[in-house]
Amino acid sequence: MKPNIGAGDKGRTSLIGKNIDKTNLRISCIGNADELNAFLGLVRSRLSDDKRMTDINNALEKIQQDIFLIGSNLANIEYHKSIKKITMNHVKFLEDKLQLFEKELETLAKFILPGGTKTASLLHISRAVCRRLERNLHLLLKKGKIDESILSYVNRLSDLLFELARVVNKRSHVKEVEWVGRQ
Repeated sequence: MKPNIGAGDKGRTSLIGKNIDKTNLRISCIGNADELNAFLGLVRSRLSDDKRMTDINNALEKIQQDIFLIGSNLANIEYHKSIKKITMNHVKFLEDKLQLFEKELETLAKFILPGGTKTASLLHISRAVCRRLERNLHLLLKKGKIDESILSYVNRLSDLLFELARVVNKRSHVKEVEWVGRQ
């Protein structure tokens, strides 16, 4: 695909079946999904040479594919039936991974500070971007139609990203820093 150079200079963009303003909330959601996918690509580039993290890298590759699917679902304003949808099977994939990775971790008794290794820190940033996407999707749901399975997927994904950051730190032998609260 070639870029359509200059087509968006006037603040409009084309989605599947419609031309809309770039400030539209739907465009913000698509941008949030794109940003999340870019961060996950950066995480994967850091994981690719570490044999201890192969399972995480593989899960994130599948998730990146799903995020592209979310973007195409969001761009499908007219709801053309030919576009594949995010389903509860996609959500179940995340739930299964969440249960699998949680087995490696101790239950938290306190809040932890985002951080640790660079890769874990990037996963925490990805989680924060995912939460922003989720908030914007809920706003979009109030203003228009979106598949609610997307909301379930993004909610589970933010939980999984949090746990993956913890797993990366644990496998890297980096201790989590607890929030000390008000002193």
